Amino acid sequence: MEKNQLKDIVVKVVEKIHMQEDRSFPVEMSARHVHLTPKAVKQLFGEGAEMIVKRNLTLPGFLAEQRVTIITEKGVFKNVAVLGPARDHIQVELSAADAYALGIKPPVNISGNLSEAADVYLVGPAGIIHAAGSAIIAQAHVHMNSDEAKEYDVEDREIVEVELLSSRPAVLKNVMIRVGEGMHAMMHIDMDEANACGYTKEMRGVIHKISRG
Repeated sequence: MEKNQLKDIVVKVVEKIHMQEDRSFPVEMSARHVHLTPKAVKQLFGEGAEMIVKRNLTLPGFLAEQRVTIITEKGVFKNVAVLGPARDHIQVELSAADAYALGIKPPVNISGNLSEAADVYLVGPAGIIHAAGSAIIAQAHVHMNSDEAKEYDVEDREIVEVELLSSRPAVLKNVMIRVGEGMHAMMHIDMDEANACGYTKEMRGVIHKISRG
């Protein structure tokens, strides 16, 4: 058995114990990053280029070796992470503070929803792309698989509140549940939210269901 496979098994066992004992799950900070299409990868990094895996993420997907620069009329962010695998659309995920620095006003959308998304330029060693309608502030969300959703008594795309357990505890509202196979219970927040609640890698969250009555 490979080391990464063993690590994944251990992580799942530990998370199962936490879920059963205190109903909590890990919270992960998601810094600014981009998702690219296969066409965009070639435009930015050269004909025949493919994303090179640097390391696997906690959930399905990977951090690529390649990096890009985000440019607008008012700001620049260099050395921005690229996440794979490639998607069918370009998506640039920023925090509100990032957006302010770039002078744009992207919407707070769940990943995959590019309605009213803002425009930016992406620059790589081989070219530049006008990524129109690509930039969003990612809505806080909790990933889980269907079995976990049953245990937590939640449904895909349900909106809940999550208490963040930290030295500066906070409750985030308007958090979306994202149910998908291959996932495990984990919350994603952006850097602004992480800074506000005293984020550490050990932070955990607890769902507070919103009353439907």
